[in-house]
Amino acid sequence: MTNDDKKFSEPRAGIIPYIWDEKKGAYVYMFMMPSDAKFGGAVLQIAKGVIEDTEHPELSAVREGEEELGLKRSNMAEKPFEFFKSLQITAKDKYSMNVYAVEIKNKKDFNKPHFETKFTTWVPAERFNQIGRKGHREIVTELDKILSKQQEKA
Repeated sequence: MTNDDKKFSEPRAGIIPYIWDEKKGAYVYMFMMPSDAKFGGAVLQIAKGVIEDTEHPELSAVREGEEELGLKRSNMAEKPFEFFKSLQITAKDKYSMNVYAVEIKNKKDFNKPHFETKFTTWVPAERFNQIGRKGHREIVTELDKILSKQQEKA
């Protein structure tokens, strides 16, 4: 197994912060664009990274959110919830990912992200599915369906 094979076979965890946007009448989600295209291309994507040896996937996802998005734990309205587990992303990117979502209290209350992040932005699922990373679109669509159903019940 080469180093590249190992890199792509390591399990990952990702996190998607979200908030209800009254003006848009929809949920909006925070994504990042890597500062280096070798980390997934020059497109919006889910903040994610390799799960450390003894780390629980949820903690890994939150850590990646802190690094890549500037996520503050104090700005999380609730505990993250896992809605995808071990999803194969694409044939090119041979990794599985546990994906978590977390409601945010204030969409402006974030720290400065890590140097690996070119920028972060908030977009509705519909927009992400036009411009976001192809392998992540299914995940965002599924999350939006889950949250929209909850919003309808409320």
